[in-house]
Amino acid sequence: MKALQSRRDKTAKAEDSSQAQSPDSTHLVVDQNEEALLDEAKAILKRHITLLHSYNEMKDVGTGLIGMIAESRGERIRDIQDEFGISKDD
Repeated sequence: MKALQSRRDKTAKAEDSSQAQSPDSTHLVVDQNEEALLDEAKAILKRHITLLHSYNEMKDVGTGLIGMIAESRGERIRDIQDEFGISKDD
């Protein structure tokens, strides 16, 4: 988020300094800054999706292991989750 705010500040400064330039060059500077902001936002979004993917894979493995433990003991999954301190919201 700090990087995005820093990018916004730079965009605002560039827009202020570009007002002294011709209208065509002002739009070019703003368009380039907006494109840079958009690229940065896309990179952040891609990173978050990658992290969520990893989290979901790990959670699936953990759930599978708990299921295997429950089956081998002949107990309910809920009982095993309670034993390991896993709440229904985890």
